[in-house]
Amino acid sequence: MEGLHIADYIIMIFYFLLMIGIGVYARKKSKDQEGYFMGGRGFGKIIQTFAAFGAGTSADSPIGTVRNIVIGGLSGIWTVLNWLFCTPFYWFMGKWYRRMRIITLGDFYDERFDSKGLAGTYAIFALIFFMGYISIGFSATSKTVTAIAPKSEASLNINEREELAEFRLMKELEEKDYAILTEEEKQTLDNLRVKNPRGLFPFINPNWVILAMGVVTVIYSVLGGITAAYLTDLIQGSMIILLSLILIPFSLIGITQKYGSGGEGFFDGFNIMHNLIPEEFFDIFGSAHASDFTWYYLAAIVTMNLIGIIVQPHQMSVGGGTAKDELSGRIGLVSGNLLKRFCTLFWAITALFILTLFPKDFADPDLAWGYATRMLLGPLGLGLVGLMLASLFAAVMSSVSAYMVAASALITRNLFKPFVKLKSEHFYVNVGRTAGVVIILGAIYLSIYFHDIFMQFKFIWEIPIIFGASLWVGLFWRKTTAAAVWTNVVISAVLFFILPATLPTINPNLSTNPKYLLMTKPAPIIREYETKEFDVVDRDEEIQKWINLP
Repeated sequence: MEGLHIADYIIMIFYFLLMIGIGVYARKKSKDQEGYFMGGRGFGKIIQTFAAFGAGTSADSPIGTVRNIVIGGLSGIWTVLNWLFCTPFYWFMGKWYRRMRIITLGDFYDERFDSKGLAGTYAIFALIFFMGYISIGFSATSKTVTAIAPKSEASLNINEREELAEFRLMKELEEKDYAILTEEEKQTLDNLRVKNPRGLFPFINPNWVILAMGVVTVIYSVLGGITAAYLTDLIQGSMIILLSLILIPFSLIGITQKYGSGGEGFFDGFNIMHNLIPEEFFDIFGSAHASDFTWYYLAAIVTMNLIGIIVQPHQMSVGGGTAKDELSGRIGLVSGNLLKRFCTLFWAITALFILTLFPKDFADPDLAWGYATRMLLGPLGLGLVGLMLASLFAAVMSSVSAYMVAASALITRNLFKPFVKLKSEHFYVNVGRTAGVVIILGAIYLSIYFHDIFMQFKFIWEIPIIFGASLWVGLFWRKTTAAAVWTNVVISAVLFFILPATLPTINPNLSTNPKYLLMTKPAPIIREYETKEFDVVDRDEEIQKWINLP
């Protein structure tokens, strides 16, 4: 399939127009800072639930989860499910945010420590956080669009044909034993890996898709502020749930058609999946195949998240600050995040079905979701691909709108207002609207130039460490001082980000010297698995490669 069906375009256009319409409707409630940034603090439990769900669930959540499960098995579910251990704390956080009666967490540092410098520094941290987080969703959608609507080989231009040839050469060399490659072949392979040529080229330019999402989000968020963001989240949250479920029934049908039914009907696909996929892929903490999410790595991630979750900049609004009362804030924050936990299970099931149906059909695991969408929904021609794309857009835009409004509040109140005082509420709201546009443009730039989704994930896990401890201590220990917070911020920034980024540049030997790779001889870990069909196929391929050796 090249391009999309006309029904797919109609669904996507209708979705975009609906979002803009909601922004126009919500504009009248965004006349002052309290209205634009906090919606008048009048939202109930349902709105707060979908606000928390939408803000916390972008397209990178299902696509990143599926990507890591395809690579390393079911342990990849911790890509998103690692936040499960933070969920009980949301019950308390929703109450704290509502009682603060401030608009941004930068205001907390200003009022608690009487330091506009800390507030401004926090705002800068928040802007980096937001642009990084938004760019992940844009990058994930970009890759999925590539997989859903690729060009046929006949329609490639000259440059794309040359890049495809380089991609195929790289894959051909990677399939060989590296030890038997000639020096010339090794050098060629190393160069190609650095160049990272593409093997798939989009019919629809993903950058234009990113730009369209950004423009529409800017329009309805600039018009209606947090009210528009929350009202659209009601629709977009429902579409995220649809996104989480839509591939499962078609995958079950596809599995039974491909492998035959065992006589148990529609759900026989689950039995087929368990009989085909290697047993190690069902290990929840790493596996013999891959160990990205061992129990100790997960413990480190959870510890970082527990420290940093409270200081994530958008939590002031979606975490309960915009709720009409404390109970609405608490229920909304907890239930919205629990809803995401359940959706994560559906993403994991979808990933296992994709592994069953298309075990070796895509070279880049980031493309798994899009490839499955094209193969399962595309042939039907019913607009389901467009519905999937609209749902992915909804997942991204529901997060982007909340982040954009929160970021514009920080710029307005903690970076701009301290220097430009005694202006009207209308003036400051317009500053916030302009700042929101800048945030989206920065995120679009990052998403176009940085495409490693998992590396972006890890950056977002780490960056809240800079301010996380200071907010926890500032809330519960009266003797905490501004000097102590500055010390914490500077040391955390230096140890976690500045030194790791600069030392390898100053001394390249740090990242290449083999003596730093030495380790104590580990105790062998022995695991026994029942051989499955995929194991046999892989072993046969290894034997054939050995036979074909010169």
